[in-house]
Amino acid sequence: MLFCSLVVAFLTNGNYAAGNEGTPPADMTGAPGTTETCLSCHSPGIGGNGSILITFNAGNNQYIAGQSYLMSVTLSQVGQKRWGFSMVARNSDNENVGTWIPTNIDSKTYASNTHIGHKNAPVMTDTYTFHFSWIAPATTGTGGITFYGVGNAANNDANSTDDYIYFQTVSITEIIPQPTVHLRLYLEGTLNAEATGMNTSLQSQGLLPSLQPYNIAPWYYNGTESITQPNPNITDWVLLEARNAANPSIVEARKAALLLSNGIVQDADGNLGVTFTGLATGSYYIAVKHRNHLAAMSAAPITLPNGNACASGSNCDLRLPQNTVQGNLILSDKGNGYWALSTGDINHDGAITFHDFNIWRSSIGFFTGYFATDVNLDGQTGLPDFNVFRPNFGKTTLTELR
Repeated sequence: MLFCSLVVAFLTNGNYAAGNEGTPPADMTGAPGTTETCLSCHSPGIGGNGSILITFNAGNNQYIAGQSYLMSVTLSQVGQKRWGFSMVARNSDNENVGTWIPTNIDSKTYASNTHIGHKNAPVMTDTYTFHFSWIAPATTGTGGITFYGVGNAANNDANSTDDYIYFQTVSITEIIPQPTVHLRLYLEGTLNAEATGMNTSLQSQGLLPSLQPYNIAPWYYNGTESITQPNPNITDWVLLEARNAANPSIVEARKAALLLSNGIVQDADGNLGVTFTGLATGSYYIAVKHRNHLAAMSAAPITLPNGNACASGSNCDLRLPQNTVQGNLILSDKGNGYWALSTGDINHDGAITFHDFNIWRSSIGFFTGYFATDVNLDGQTGLPDFNVFRPNFGKTTLTELR
């Protein structure tokens, strides 16, 4: 019989007890503060050769505030035929937290919805698994949570003898989402003919600065980002801006980051994606600036964090003109379905004009270095640069990005 002197009426040829008589009593889970457990009613209670297995989120014992997670309780013992359980979720202050959601007729919430347990205990030989969901507290900051569960492997003889009780606790940790954005983009000047990747000449020649280069006019960005994890696939530095979703002319946060040859943007410390400092999670327009390419901005706000990567074709893939504001005018079509930030904004004024040409012409030489006039990012200023940016004369970026 299940859980502490409950009188269970069985349906004829049925798999469940009638009515609600099969619901376990509250506070029998072994959680801190409970004075009784099901061992006080069921005998022998201990000494069985069975088990209880509580599973949270397929074994990934981490949670994010407000999200729903699948859970299960599996009870096993050879020869036993009827099964019950009870469970609570407690924070470090031993307070009940979260919301239980029964997803099958074999379980229910009770004790003011602080517990979840069996409903009309099911019949099955040797083992049974209960499935349900738990919704994490709505706001962040709850911290670690422990699930206290108790299970009863009963013999279905309508009394409380020859039943075995099993306990398990499972602890989960809170993950507080960070405002991390994953992007993909190309720089036209360094893109190969197949539009499949960019060169890494600056990195391979030792010309790429280890400190972010946007601390000068017109950016005046004072971030301290530096390359801490050497990576041969770095193409160049870029500057990202998170802009207000209601008014994209308002810059909420900035971050210098590294653009890899495959178009993926990552933090300077080597972590994939770019995490803004001092920014709340939420939706923002994302602008991308480069020291000699026209700036661009996402066509719509992107919700941060936006997953673990930027999938090709998704709204964070700025290689597609529909994913940037006025992309067909600002970006350059490089074929193979991909577009790139247009090269040639040498004087950083948001337009590609003869002013840029004049600066380039006066800087032609045989020196190698990290130059704004080196629009194809090969380390030198020469005719190959002009051939790349000449078709872009007259292009301008958005007013709010200039």
